[in-house]
Amino acid sequence: MSARFLCFTQPVFRFVLAVVFSVTASAQSSEHVLFSFPKSGADGTFAAHPLHLDAAGNLFGTAGNGGEDHEGTVFELSVPVQGVRSFSVLYSFKNGSDGRNPAGAIVSDAIGNLYGAALGGADNAGVIYKLTPGAGGTWTQSVIYTFGPTYVNGLYPNGLTIDAAGNLYGTTYQGGTGYGEYGTVFQLTPNSDGTWSLTTLYNFSGPDGALPMAELALDAAGNLYGTTSGGGANDGFGTVFELSPSSGGTWTEKLLCTFPYSKYYERPQTAVWFDAAGNIYGTTAGSDTSPAYGSVYELTPNGDGSWTLHTLHRFGGPGDGALPAGLVGDSSGNLFGTTAAGGAENDGIVYELKKNASGQWGEKVIHNFTDGNDGGFPGTLVMGPGNVSYGATDAGGSGEVGVIYEIN
Repeated sequence: MSARFLCFTQPVFRFVLAVVFSVTASAQSSEHVLFSFPKSGADGTFAAHPLHLDAAGNLFGTAGNGGEDHEGTVFELSVPVQGVRSFSVLYSFKNGSDGRNPAGAIVSDAIGNLYGAALGGADNAGVIYKLTPGAGGTWTQSVIYTFGPTYVNGLYPNGLTIDAAGNLYGTTYQGGTGYGEYGTVFQLTPNSDGTWSLTTLYNFSGPDGALPMAELALDAAGNLYGTTSGGGANDGFGTVFELSPSSGGTWTEKLLCTFPYSKYYERPQTAVWFDAAGNIYGTTAGSDTSPAYGSVYELTPNGDGSWTLHTLHRFGGPGDGALPAGLVGDSSGNLFGTTAAGGAENDGIVYELKKNASGQWGEKVIHNFTDGNDGGFPGTLVMGPGNVSYGATDAGGSGEVGVIYEIN
């Protein structure tokens, strides 16, 4: 079944139920493992974070643990040469002022510098770091912003987004000056002397959202879109929000949807993706037990400024999927994603959601992970040319600590 709700930007929300059927099918797997992390952990472990694919076809990512000091790594899987990609660790975190346990999306600027977020740092509140390429394949890490020692600028940053001018945008899970210190949205702007300036664009306070856990999406007009895992009207179960720049450098938040309390106890914990028509897509997750396996939703804009929430698919656990990561889409509007659990072996799946001529969405399981050589417990995909997607897992592979894979 698919539920459909109306989400209004006013304090009072109405919900209208409609019925859409969703059919689950299976497909032959087309997964190919590009790299298996060694059991020693020297290259990293727990790498099921979103990968970054640059214009040349190189893949970059982060591992939450492992490396020289067991505090995580940033790595590269280079563009294929004669069909073979080479793997290299660009940086191993030390758990000093440089940070530890990187997570979330990393991004690159126009000249190939990498940027990401990590925990730890001088005040143990998180850092934003930069990796600069040098001669001979070397990379230099520098911290461009350290959160703390107070909470006012936010605590515990998530992944990053970058605009054409090189400004960085992100969220913090906690901190800020809003009631409850429920997190922030921030911008980091490069200065001519090589330093960076942080501006807090928004402080969450509960009814407007609380505790964001994912990176932001940026549209062509410069508006930011994101999710919070808590808050919203009537003590809701999270929100989808839009932040729009205004004159004078201020930003205005607009709640697109507050998720209602339900038996599923599910919250949006991942970034959103939007199509060319302006529709927004995302996932919710609760637990790996019935009935809170998670869902895929769509938000469509209405003429009066409100948005309508449609549940496109509700995961069924074993045989289907549970605990979905974020979504990616292709040019035809088909959606692709992974779940960290569920599937034939309860080690996660890769799936496709496709809309038929009558407007109904159907799920197709593309790959069932086995926690064997193919990996297990995958994270969010990144879409490459030719509708080839790339991802990483937290487990499985020849070293039993994760793989990087591609899937057609």
